[in-house]
Amino acid sequence: MLELTRGNLNRHLAVLEEAGLIVLEKGYDGRRPKTWGVITGEGRAALSAELAALQELIRRHGDRTHR
Repeated sequence: MLELTRGNLNRHLAVLEEAGLIVLEKGYDGRRPKTWGVITGEGRAALSAELAALQELIRRHGDRTHR
């Protein structure tokens, strides 16, 4: 979905984990390595704040285009 390389995606996930926004667990699904991620409470709050900021930008853009 994100069209990132595995290495690039892993780096993004590591940054989110270091910030306490997600928890990662690495393991195997059969013989294939897998990474599972779970959003933390802090991560959920940060995501909500980001979405609210984006919605405000969209609202402001709409206000400007309807003048």
